[in-house]
Amino acid sequence: NISENSPDIYEGSYKDIFSVLHFNFSIFFKVGSNREVGRPKFPDAALFKALILKNLASNSSFRTIEAMLAQDSELAEFLGSKPFSPPSDSVLRCFFARLKLKEIQAIHSSLLQELRALGYAQGRIIALDSTPIEAHRKKPTKKGAPAKDPDARWGIAKCKNGWYFGYKAQVVVDAEDYLPLYVIITPANVSDQKMVKPFLTPLKKLGYHPRMALLGAGYDSEANHFLLQEELGCVSLICPNTRRSKKKFTKKAIKYYKKLLYQTTLDRFLPKQLRKKKYRRCCLVLQDEKEYKKYYHKRIASEQQFATLKKDLFLKSHNLIGLQNTQKHVAMKCLCMLVIALAALRLGVPEAFRLPKYFQH
Repeated sequence: NISENSPDIYEGSYKDIFSVLHFNFSIFFKVGSNREVGRPKFPDAALFKALILKNLASNSSFRTIEAMLAQDSELAEFLGSKPFSPPSDSVLRCFFARLKLKEIQAIHSSLLQELRALGYAQGRIIALDSTPIEAHRKKPTKKGAPAKDPDARWGIAKCKNGWYFGYKAQVVVDAEDYLPLYVIITPANVSDQKMVKPFLTPLKKLGYHPRMALLGAGYDSEANHFLLQEELGCVSLICPNTRRSKKKFTKKAIKYYKKLLYQTTLDRFLPKQLRKKKYRRCCLVLQDEKEYKKYYHKRIASEQQFATLKKDLFLKSHNLIGLQNTQKHVAMKCLCMLVIALAALRLGVPEAFRLPKYFQH
Protein backbone atom coordinates (compact mmCIF):
# COMPACT_ATOMS: atom_id res chain seq x y z
CA ASN A 1 0.00 0.00 0.00
CA ILE A 2 1.39 3.38 -1.03
CA SER A 3 0.48 6.41 1.05
CA GLU A 4 -1.47 9.11 -0.80
CA ASN A 5 0.25 11.93 1.09
CA SER A 6 3.77 10.70 0.41
CA PRO A 7 4.03 8.10 -2.41
CA ASP A 8 7.52 6.97 -1.35
CA ILE A 9 6.29 5.72 2.05
CA TYR A 10 4.89 2.18 2.36
CA GLU A 11 1.94 1.65 4.67
CA GLY A 12 1.19 -1.72 6.21
CA SER A 13 -2.02 -3.71 5.96
CA TYR A 14 -3.97 -6.30 7.91
CA LYS A 15 -2.14 -9.03 5.99
CA ASP A 16 1.18 -7.88 7.43
CA ILE A 17 -0.12 -8.43 10.97
CA PHE A 18 -1.45 -11.94 10.37
CA SER A 19 1.62 -12.94 8.37
CA VAL A 20 3.89 -12.54 11.40
CA LEU A 21 1.39 -13.37 14.19
CA HIS A 22 -0.34 -16.76 14.18
CA PHE A 23 -2.26 -16.92 17.53
CA ASN A 24 -1.99 -20.70 17.82
CA PHE A 25 -2.75 -20.83 21.54
CA SER A 26 -3.64 -24.49 21.91
CA ILE A 27 -4.01 -24.09 25.68
CA PHE A 28 -7.05 -21.88 25.31
CA PHE A 29 -8.57 -23.00 22.00
CA LYS A 30 -9.39 -26.45 20.66
CA VAL A 31 -8.41 -26.69 17.01
CA GLY A 32 -10.44 -28.96 14.75
CA SER A 33 -13.62 -30.95 15.31
CA ASN A 34 -14.57 -34.62 15.57
CA ARG A 35 -18.03 -34.33 14.06
CA GLU A 36 -18.61 -36.22 10.81
CA VAL A 37 -21.98 -34.72 9.77
CA GLY A 38 -22.55 -31.19 8.55
CA ARG A 39 -20.22 -28.42 7.57
CA PRO A 40 -16.68 -28.65 9.01
CA LYS A 41 -16.10 -26.44 12.01
CA PHE A 42 -13.95 -23.34 11.61
CA PRO A 43 -10.75 -23.43 13.68
CA ASP A 44 -11.02 -21.32 16.80
CA ALA A 45 -7.67 -19.70 16.01
CA ALA A 46 -9.06 -18.48 12.66
CA LEU A 47 -12.20 -17.14 14.33
CA PHE A 48 -10.11 -15.34 16.93
CA LYS A 49 -8.06 -13.71 14.15
CA ALA A 50 -11.30 -12.58 12.49
CA LEU A 51 -12.37 -11.11 15.84
CA ILE A 52 -9.08 -9.19 16.04
CA LEU A 53 -9.65 -7.99 12.48
CA LYS A 54 -13.08 -6.68 13.51
CA ASN A 55 -11.55 -4.71 16.39
CA LEU A 56 -8.72 -3.39 14.21
CA ALA A 57 -10.90 -2.35 11.28
CA SER A 58 -12.42 1.11 11.33
CA ASN A 59 -15.75 0.87 13.16
CA SER A 60 -16.68 -2.43 11.49
CA SER A 61 -19.31 -5.04 12.34
CA PHE A 62 -19.47 -8.81 11.93
CA ARG A 63 -21.20 -8.43 8.57
CA THR A 64 -18.51 -6.12 7.20
CA ILE A 65 -15.84 -8.63 8.26
CA GLU A 66 -17.75 -11.39 6.44
CA ALA A 67 -17.89 -9.24 3.29
CA MET A 68 -14.22 -8.28 3.62
CA LEU A 69 -13.11 -11.92 3.83
CA ALA A 70 -15.41 -12.93 0.96
CA GLN A 71 -13.89 -10.29 -1.32
CA ASP A 72 -10.25 -10.88 -0.33
CA SER A 73 -9.45 -14.60 -0.43
CA GLU A 74 -5.78 -13.94 0.37
CA LEU A 75 -6.72 -12.24 3.65
CA ALA A 76 -9.01 -15.19 4.46
CA GLU A 77 -6.07 -17.57 3.95
CA PHE A 78 -3.91 -15.46 6.29
CA LEU A 79 -6.58 -15.80 8.93
CA GLY A 80 -6.56 -19.58 8.55
CA SER A 81 -9.91 -20.21 6.86
CA LYS A 82 -10.28 -21.91 3.49
CA PRO A 83 -10.53 -19.62 0.45
CA PHE A 84 -14.02 -18.76 -0.80
CA SER A 85 -15.55 -20.10 2.43
CA PRO A 86 -15.11 -17.41 5.10
CA PRO A 87 -17.06 -17.60 8.37
CA SER A 88 -20.43 -15.89 8.36
CA ASP A 89 -21.42 -13.08 10.69
CA SER A 90 -23.54 -15.46 12.78
CA VAL A 91 -20.55 -17.79 13.30
CA LEU A 92 -18.38 -14.88 14.42
CA ARG A 93 -21.11 -13.57 16.70
CA CYS A 94 -21.57 -16.99 18.33
CA PHE A 95 -17.80 -17.32 18.79
CA PHE A 96 -17.64 -13.95 20.55
CA ALA A 97 -20.56 -14.98 22.78
CA ARG A 98 -18.83 -18.18 23.96
CA LEU A 99 -15.41 -16.54 24.26
CA LYS A 100 -14.49 -16.09 27.92
CA LEU A 101 -12.79 -13.10 29.48
CA LYS A 102 -10.20 -15.37 31.11
CA GLU A 103 -9.14 -16.63 27.67
CA ILE A 104 -8.65 -13.07 26.40
CA GLN A 105 -6.64 -12.19 29.51
CA ALA A 106 -4.49 -15.31 29.08
CA ILE A 107 -3.66 -14.35 25.48
CA HIS A 108 -3.03 -10.77 26.65
CA SER A 109 -0.49 -12.00 29.22
CA SER A 110 1.26 -14.25 26.66
CA LEU A 111 1.62 -11.29 24.27
CA LEU A 112 3.06 -9.24 27.15
CA GLN A 113 5.63 -11.98 27.78
CA GLU A 114 6.73 -11.82 24.14
CA LEU A 115 7.06 -8.04 24.32
CA ARG A 116 9.00 -8.25 27.60
CA ALA A 117 11.38 -10.74 25.99
CA LEU A 118 12.09 -8.09 23.34
CA GLY A 119 12.76 -5.46 26.03
CA TYR A 120 9.40 -3.66 26.00
CA ALA A 121 6.52 -3.36 28.50
CA GLN A 122 8.83 -3.86 31.46
CA GLY A 123 6.45 -2.06 33.81
CA ARG A 124 9.05 -0.07 35.74
CA ILE A 125 6.73 2.96 35.84
CA ILE A 126 2.98 2.35 35.61
CA ALA A 127 0.05 4.76 35.28
CA LEU A 128 -3.56 4.07 36.27
CA ASP A 129 -6.50 6.04 34.93
CA SER A 130 -10.14 5.55 33.97
CA THR A 131 -12.37 6.56 31.06
CA PRO A 132 -16.18 6.48 30.76
CA ILE A 133 -17.95 4.14 28.34
CA GLU A 134 -21.60 4.82 27.68
CA ALA A 135 -24.01 1.89 27.59
CA HIS A 136 -25.58 0.93 24.27
CA ARG A 137 -29.15 2.12 23.89
CA LYS A 138 -31.40 0.53 21.29
CA LYS A 139 -33.82 2.63 19.31
CA PRO A 140 -37.47 2.45 20.42
CA THR A 141 -39.75 0.23 18.35
CA LYS A 142 -43.51 0.11 17.76
CA LYS A 143 -43.89 -2.23 20.72
CA GLY A 144 -42.31 0.31 23.04
CA ALA A 145 -38.94 1.34 24.40
CA PRO A 146 -36.42 -1.50 24.73
CA ALA A 147 -35.06 -2.56 28.09
CA LYS A 148 -31.97 -0.73 29.40
CA ASP A 149 -28.65 -2.33 30.20
CA PRO A 150 -29.21 -4.08 33.57
CA ASP A 151 -25.56 -3.81 34.65
CA ALA A 152 -24.93 -0.16 33.71
CA ARG A 153 -25.22 2.63 36.27
CA TRP A 154 -25.22 6.42 36.37
CA GLY A 155 -21.89 8.16 36.95
CA ILE A 156 -20.18 11.52 36.63
CA ALA A 157 -17.32 12.31 34.23
CA LYS A 158 -15.68 15.62 33.38
CA CYS A 159 -15.30 14.68 29.71
CA LYS A 160 -19.06 14.02 29.58
CA ASN A 161 -19.81 17.37 31.21
CA GLY A 162 -21.83 15.72 33.94
CA TRP A 163 -23.87 12.53 34.28
CA TYR A 164 -23.76 9.55 31.91
CA PHE A 165 -25.22 6.04 31.93
CA GLY A 166 -22.78 3.20 31.40
CA TYR A 167 -19.46 1.82 32.61
CA LYS A 168 -15.95 2.87 33.54
CA ALA A 169 -12.77 1.32 32.11
CA GLN A 170 -9.82 1.20 34.52
CA VAL A 171 -6.55 0.54 32.65
CA VAL A 172 -2.99 0.16 33.94
CA VAL A 173 -0.55 1.43 31.30
CA ASP A 174 3.22 1.12 31.00
CA ALA A 175 4.25 4.78 31.28
CA GLU A 176 7.44 4.24 29.25
CA ASP A 177 6.12 2.25 26.27
CA TYR A 178 2.45 3.36 26.39
CA LEU A 179 1.08 -0.19 26.35
CA PRO A 180 -1.91 -1.51 28.38
CA LEU A 181 -0.94 -4.05 31.02
CA TYR A 182 -4.29 -4.88 32.62
CA VAL A 183 -7.87 -3.65 32.38
CA ILE A 184 -10.91 -3.84 34.68
CA ILE A 185 -14.45 -2.69 33.80
CA THR A 186 -16.84 -1.49 36.50
CA PRO A 187 -20.24 0.23 36.52
CA ALA A 188 -20.03 4.01 36.31
CA ASN A 189 -21.00 4.56 39.95
CA VAL A 190 -17.92 2.76 41.36
CA SER A 191 -15.44 5.20 42.90
CA ASP A 192 -11.86 5.33 41.63
CA GLN A 193 -10.55 5.13 45.18
CA LYS A 194 -11.72 1.51 45.39
CA MET A 195 -9.93 0.46 42.18
CA VAL A 196 -6.31 0.28 43.35
CA LYS A 197 -6.62 -2.94 45.37
CA PRO A 198 -8.10 -5.08 42.51
CA PHE A 199 -4.98 -4.43 40.38
CA LEU A 200 -2.42 -5.62 42.95
CA THR A 201 -2.87 -9.39 42.53
CA PRO A 202 -3.07 -9.38 38.68
CA LEU A 203 0.10 -7.27 38.39
CA LYS A 204 1.94 -9.63 40.74
CA LYS A 205 0.80 -12.66 38.73
CA LEU A 206 2.06 -11.03 35.54
CA GLY A 207 5.44 -10.61 37.23
CA TYR A 208 5.43 -6.82 37.47
CA HIS A 209 7.20 -5.05 40.32
CA PRO A 210 7.03 -1.37 39.35
CA ARG A 211 9.31 1.27 40.78
CA MET A 212 6.70 4.03 40.62
CA ALA A 213 2.92 4.25 40.27
CA LEU A 214 1.35 7.40 38.82
CA LEU A 215 -2.32 8.06 39.58
CA GLY A 216 -4.77 10.93 39.31
CA ALA A 217 -6.55 12.90 42.02
CA GLY A 218 -9.51 10.52 41.96
CA TYR A 219 -7.35 7.81 43.57
CA ASP A 220 -6.00 10.05 46.34
CA SER A 221 -6.50 8.34 49.70
CA GLU A 222 -4.30 7.19 52.53
CA ALA A 223 -5.35 3.57 51.99
CA ASN A 224 -4.20 3.61 48.34
CA HIS A 225 -0.83 5.08 49.31
CA PHE A 226 -0.44 2.27 51.85
CA LEU A 227 -1.38 -0.46 49.34
CA LEU A 228 1.01 0.77 46.66
CA GLN A 229 3.89 1.28 49.05
CA GLU A 230 3.69 -1.86 51.17
CA GLU A 231 1.71 -4.34 49.05
CA LEU A 232 3.13 -3.59 45.60
CA GLY A 233 6.46 -2.19 46.82
CA CYS A 234 6.54 0.95 44.66
CA VAL A 235 6.60 4.68 45.25
CA SER A 236 3.05 6.05 45.06
CA LEU A 237 2.90 9.34 43.19
CA ILE A 238 -0.77 10.28 43.41
CA CYS A 239 -1.94 13.77 42.51
CA PRO A 240 -3.29 15.39 45.70
CA ASN A 241 -7.01 16.07 45.79
CA THR A 242 -7.50 19.84 45.64
CA ARG A 243 -10.58 19.66 47.83
CA ARG A 244 -8.38 18.94 50.82
CA SER A 245 -6.42 21.63 52.65
CA LYS A 246 -2.96 22.34 51.25
CA LYS A 247 -0.45 22.82 54.03
CA LYS A 248 2.92 24.52 53.58
CA PHE A 249 5.91 22.59 54.94
CA THR A 250 9.26 23.83 56.18
CA LYS A 251 12.57 23.04 54.46
CA LYS A 252 13.40 20.58 57.22
CA ALA A 253 10.12 18.72 56.67
CA ILE A 254 10.68 18.67 52.90
CA LYS A 255 14.13 17.15 53.37
CA TYR A 256 12.72 14.52 55.75
CA TYR A 257 9.87 13.46 53.45
CA LYS A 258 12.18 13.40 50.43
CA LYS A 259 14.13 10.58 52.03
CA LEU A 260 10.95 8.92 53.25
CA LEU A 261 9.37 8.81 49.76
CA TYR A 262 11.81 6.20 48.46
CA GLN A 263 11.43 4.03 51.54
CA THR A 264 8.88 1.43 50.50
CA THR A 265 8.03 0.30 54.03
CA LEU A 266 8.20 2.34 57.19
CA ASP A 267 9.30 0.92 60.52
CA ARG A 268 6.92 -1.87 61.47
CA PHE A 269 6.55 -0.64 65.03
CA LEU A 270 4.64 2.39 63.74
CA PRO A 271 0.86 2.00 63.76
CA LYS A 272 -0.83 1.31 60.44
CA GLN A 273 -2.84 4.53 60.44
CA LEU A 274 0.28 6.59 61.11
CA ARG A 275 2.10 4.90 58.20
CA LYS A 276 -0.83 5.72 55.90
CA LYS A 277 -0.65 9.40 56.83
CA LYS A 278 3.12 9.54 56.35
CA TYR A 279 2.93 7.93 52.89
CA ARG A 280 0.36 10.46 51.71
CA ARG A 281 2.24 13.36 53.26
CA CYS A 282 5.30 12.43 51.18
CA CYS A 283 3.41 13.24 47.98
CA LEU A 284 1.90 16.39 49.47
CA VAL A 285 5.37 17.71 50.24
CA LEU A 286 6.88 16.87 46.86
CA GLN A 287 4.03 17.98 44.61
CA ASP A 288 5.95 21.18 43.72
CA GLU A 289 9.40 19.59 43.50
CA LYS A 290 11.07 19.30 40.09
CA GLU A 291 11.81 15.59 40.48
CA TYR A 292 8.19 14.84 41.33
CA LYS A 293 6.96 16.81 38.31
CA LYS A 294 9.47 15.05 36.06
CA TYR A 295 8.10 11.60 36.87
CA TYR A 296 4.45 12.58 37.24
CA HIS A 297 4.46 14.12 33.78
CA LYS A 298 4.66 10.55 32.44
CA ARG A 299 1.09 9.98 33.61
CA ILE A 300 0.10 11.41 30.24
CA ALA A 301 0.77 7.89 28.91
CA SER A 302 -2.63 6.70 30.13
CA GLU A 303 -4.41 9.68 28.56
CA GLN A 304 -2.66 9.14 25.21
CA GLN A 305 -3.51 5.44 25.39
CA PHE A 306 -7.20 6.26 25.83
CA ALA A 307 -7.01 8.76 22.97
CA THR A 308 -5.62 6.07 20.64
CA LEU A 309 -8.23 3.53 21.72
CA LYS A 310 -11.07 6.00 21.15
CA LYS A 311 -9.90 7.62 17.94
CA ASP A 312 -8.22 4.78 16.03
CA LEU A 313 -9.83 1.66 17.52
CA PHE A 314 -13.31 3.12 18.25
CA LEU A 315 -13.46 2.08 21.88
CA LYS A 316 -16.73 3.86 22.62
CA SER A 317 -18.71 2.62 19.60
CA HIS A 318 -20.30 -0.73 20.44
CA ASN A 319 -23.73 -2.38 20.42
CA LEU A 320 -23.18 -4.69 23.39
CA ILE A 321 -25.33 -5.03 26.50
CA GLY A 322 -24.13 -6.28 29.86
CA LEU A 323 -20.99 -5.96 31.95
CA GLN A 324 -19.46 -9.21 30.69
CA ASN A 325 -19.75 -8.26 27.01
CA THR A 326 -18.39 -4.78 27.70
CA GLN A 327 -15.42 -6.31 29.54
CA LYS A 328 -14.62 -8.49 26.54
CA HIS A 329 -15.02 -5.54 24.18
CA VAL A 330 -12.53 -3.34 26.07
CA ALA A 331 -10.13 -6.27 26.66
CA MET A 332 -10.04 -6.99 22.91
CA LYS A 333 -9.27 -3.34 22.13
CA CYS A 334 -6.37 -3.37 24.60
CA LEU A 335 -5.17 -6.69 23.17
CA CYS A 336 -5.13 -5.11 19.70
CA MET A 337 -2.64 -2.51 20.95
CA LEU A 338 -0.26 -5.32 21.93
CA VAL A 339 -0.84 -7.00 18.57
CA ILE A 340 0.08 -3.80 16.72
CA ALA A 341 3.21 -3.27 18.83
CA LEU A 342 4.42 -6.86 18.40
CA ALA A 343 3.69 -6.87 14.65
CA ALA A 344 5.56 -3.59 14.18
CA LEU A 345 8.63 -4.97 15.96
CA ARG A 346 8.64 -8.21 13.98
CA LEU A 347 8.20 -6.34 10.70
CA GLY A 348 11.07 -4.01 11.57
CA VAL A 349 8.88 -0.89 11.62
CA PRO A 350 9.41 0.58 15.13
CA GLU A 351 7.79 3.88 14.10
CA ALA A 352 4.43 2.03 13.89
CA PHE A 353 4.76 0.70 17.45
CA ARG A 354 1.64 2.55 18.64
CA LEU A 355 -0.02 3.45 15.32
CA PRO A 356 -3.12 1.38 14.46
CA LYS A 357 -3.63 3.59 11.38
CA TYR A 358 -0.46 2.17 9.84
CA PHE A 359 -2.08 -1.27 9.50
CA GLN A 360 -5.68 -0.23 8.82
CA HIS A 361 -5.54 -0.83 5.05
